[in-house]
Amino acid sequence: MDGELTEQENDCNFELIWGGDHDIDEEEGGDFFMVTNLSCPKCDAHVEVYAAKKDSGT
Repeated sequence: MDGELTEQENDCNFELIWGGDHDIDEEEGGDFFMVTNLSCPKCDAHVEVYAAKKDSGT
């Protein structure tokens, strides 16, 4: 991912822990090419952040 992701889990206000980035296959990805997995160390919430493909202008 570009830049640093410093999101916080809304209920706990704890900084989310990065669990990894995973490429998404072209066939199953649709408008996205990657998913980032995050989790809260306090309440065990799991968050997935999807990275959108850039528009090629066509």
